[in-house]
Amino acid sequence: MSYVITDSQNYTDIANAIRGKNGSADTYTPAQMATAITNIPSGGTVPTVSSNMYPYIFYSGINWPLYNCYDFTSTNVLINDLSGTFMNFNRRDVTTIDISNWRYNSNSVSFVGTFESCRFLSLTDSIYHPYKIIFPESIKVNAERMFMDSLLHKETNLNSLIITNAQEMFRSTNSITGSLNVDSNTTVRHLNLSDCDISDCYSLYGMFYQYGLSFDDGNSVKIKLNTNLSGTYNISYLCYSANTLTTLWLGDDNTTWHISQGTYVFNGCTKLKHVVIRGTNVMNVTGSNAFTNSTLVSGGTGFIYVPDALVEDYKAATYWKSRTSQIKPISEYVEEDD
Repeated sequence: MSYVITDSQNYTDIANAIRGKNGSADTYTPAQMATAITNIPSGGTVPTVSSNMYPYIFYSGINWPLYNCYDFTSTNVLINDLSGTFMNFNRRDVTTIDISNWRYNSNSVSFVGTFESCRFLSLTDSIYHPYKIIFPESIKVNAERMFMDSLLHKETNLNSLIITNAQEMFRSTNSITGSLNVDSNTTVRHLNLSDCDISDCYSLYGMFYQYGLSFDDGNSVKIKLNTNLSGTYNISYLCYSANTLTTLWLGDDNTTWHISQGTYVFNGCTKLKHVVIRGTNVMNVTGSNAFTNSTLVSGGTGFIYVPDALVEDYKAATYWKSRTSQIKPISEYVEEDD
């Protein structure tokens, strides 16, 4: 082996470069540097979840390097709380947020406000665009305000979510204030949550509050929540002022309703034409204001479809009996094309 003389600063520069790539604070001898360089992922480093993971860590996306896809990995941290993690994350250089490799607490993870106000703005066309979010195969979440005032990409699959709390989960989702447009070619218009596990979700309070206001273009917005809602107790303000909503499905044939709070459920849904409710018993609403300012239902041209065997029970139930002429059996419901 031949020996050469070199400046120690060269080794310092190499060590600093390694640390800049792998995010560590380790020191290296010259003999260790080759291995450390080999261990850097090919194609450049990828941000790694480590012991410094905490809520709001990526708030606004400040001081993060430019990656088209944020692909996080975690093998040493059990994640419990992602509150506000990507809140106001507005990076025009990012199209996908991949969190499928994170290691989660199986009991439940707080996703409170995780993607609130999460969208990026293209200055070239003055249009808001959504991020594609990749979730793990199965994860139990507290989804309160999870997507509030944000955009949903059509390729974001929510079916793997086990939702324990959906309070204001989609409040003002797709609702962008101001004169700028939303890219409706990639953004969810019709929201289908039929394959989500919401059977232990105790609160749907304000879940779709003002959902889809940015699509107030004369076209319909439909929401399908025809899944087991037996564990739900609160549906107050469920679709409050969702004034582009035309059709809503609630519950499935296995749902046993236990609603104790149900005020202003459809208040302000001015385009609501069809409410389809399934279940083994009558779904309670707890106030005469459930359909206030819901022009079509209040005006007699919108209809409520319930299980055939429960039609008379609904017509006799408190707060439903004022809609007797509009309550029909599900067997008569015909889904309209867009």
